[in-house]
Amino acid sequence: MRIRIPSRSGLASAAAALVVSGVVAGGLFVPGASAAPPALDPRSADPGSALLSSGPAETVNVMAPLWVDDWATGGPEWRAFTSSLAVASAQGVDAVAIDVWWGAVEPTLGVYDWSYYEKAFAAITGAGLDLVPLMSFHECKSNVGDDCDISVPSFVWEPVSICGIAGCSTPVPADNHFVSEYGNANREAPAPWGAGVDRTLHQQQEFMEAFEQHFGSGATDYTGSIQEITIGTGPAGELRYPSYAAHDSKVPGNPAGYPNRGTFQSYTPAAVRDFADWAVARYGSVAGVGAAWSIPGLTYSAISPPTDHERFITSGSYRTLAYGRDFTRWYSESLLSHGRDVVERASAAFDEEFATVPLGLKIPGVHWQTMATSPMQRVPEIAAGLVHTDQDYASASTGHGYDPLLAIVDELSSGPGAHDVRLHFTALEMPDGREWDGADHAYSDAASLVTWVGDAARRAGVTLKGENALADNLRQVGTPSTVGWLHIRDAFSGPAPAYSGITLLRLADVVVPGSTGRLELERFLRDFS
Repeated sequence: MRIRIPSRSGLASAAAALVVSGVVAGGLFVPGASAAPPALDPRSADPGSALLSSGPAETVNVMAPLWVDDWATGGPEWRAFTSSLAVASAQGVDAVAIDVWWGAVEPTLGVYDWSYYEKAFAAITGAGLDLVPLMSFHECKSNVGDDCDISVPSFVWEPVSICGIAGCSTPVPADNHFVSEYGNANREAPAPWGAGVDRTLHQQQEFMEAFEQHFGSGATDYTGSIQEITIGTGPAGELRYPSYAAHDSKVPGNPAGYPNRGTFQSYTPAAVRDFADWAVARYGSVAGVGAAWSIPGLTYSAISPPTDHERFITSGSYRTLAYGRDFTRWYSESLLSHGRDVVERASAAFDEEFATVPLGLKIPGVHWQTMATSPMQRVPEIAAGLVHTDQDYASASTGHGYDPLLAIVDELSSGPGAHDVRLHFTALEMPDGREWDGADHAYSDAASLVTWVGDAARRAGVTLKGENALADNLRQVGTPSTVGWLHIRDAFSGPAPAYSGITLLRLADVVVPGSTGRLELERFLRDFS
């Protein structure tokens, strides 16, 4: 059992923060209104008392806006943000997750501007809430809900010079972006392959070291206020490929669009070479690869990701042929190795003031095409790199394919200097049995996917927390067959829930007076935290 106080200074200071922020009971400040006592957490009859909690949701967090445009002037967007923080604190929310954008802080290599985060962190902690910074090594512009325009720093993509005793080579392409099966480039986040990979990992570590140095001491010391640091490892901060992204949106049939199969993203020269080298290492020689794949006369240059990618899926080759199983395994293992590398750099960077702060890793709930009746069951997860077919990925014995990923998370939490690493999984608000999502043939068994990952995480001993996938879904209570809070509650129900915390997308969706989002959050806090 833990002692839980809705704001770190107690409910009395939360009340003071509400008045200072211009918030009155029941909602946001109305100009000219007199400040009434705030609506305190319904679980406490005594505003000055600590609240005892033994519910499964050990942390209940909300996401900050991706970016507040008028932060510097304290304009209406900023005032709405700070007012919402005060409401969340009074509700009993624990912390605010906030993207720390690499491209906004360090657009020029080695030059850091932390001013936005100095102001944002002060506002969050001043409201009595803790911090969950997300090291956002991806762009903000191309994913669902993105309302800002922040690119990955341009120096990530610059040519690389390899230097040694004899001097430096002529610069070569970094080749560390994604190229899809249709030849379309994507620079949402750094890729696992290319001459620029090691340089980028070093740059990411330097960024995190600078973050620790700035926010771990002096006037900007938040060492006692950081609940977790989440480490971005791919698009939208998630460990995945950009398999359902806009760069392939003009392909006929839109295979990368929801709720279609997704597109493979391993077609840079570096990725193709890496697959060929992996295959040769696995089978000992090019001839060994040819024998394993039943391709007589195979040459090294012919070893590549699928070229007839549509048929690769429609024929079932991705799971029935040795070549298909090998490709999907290499593809997934490349992603998992990349995630491990980035989190290991985070563990090395946060070795002083933040040495005991847990780290987080996010994966998406790719819930479409999960029903048994789907003509391409689980293919979107495979295209995203989350699971591979060189295992019985339909079986609970492999965590329905998620055991390799969970083994990486468990491994990252072990050994000298390792941080506790938590896994965050999305789509908690979605039901099973949605063959149709509006006009889209989704074949979604999202609730089963939530359970599969939960069961696998429990078996692996991995701390698991959840998120909702879409902000609009917090506006609905939900039914067994429709999205909403009902399914979030289901994930935390039962004798031994696998999920131990939640982060809600987004703050503004759970503070509006009288809204379903606000009422259901308060009910969730009462029942599960």
